[in-house]
Amino acid sequence: MKQNYFTGYCWTKWDFPAKAGAFVYYGINRIMEDLGCAHSKAEKLLSELEQAGLLRRKRQGLGKPSALYPLKFENRIS
Repeated sequence: MKQNYFTGYCWTKWDFPAKAGAFVYYGINRIMEDLGCAHSKAEKLLSELEQAGLLRRKRQGLGKPSALYPLKFENRIS
């Protein structure tokens, strides 16, 4: 399986299954680093996105990052 890496994100040919939709592997440590916040704040932000219906997390376990599925997209032309 060929993998492409771009600034910590990993997309493979399997990342766009017809049933589940697009997703990205984005670990909590990377979120903490990118946002400059603590672990609890990063978890709280992800939980708020889930409660708002904008994101779904599928946990993989064994120290692997969760798969994040964005649920709502909006196209805007400015």
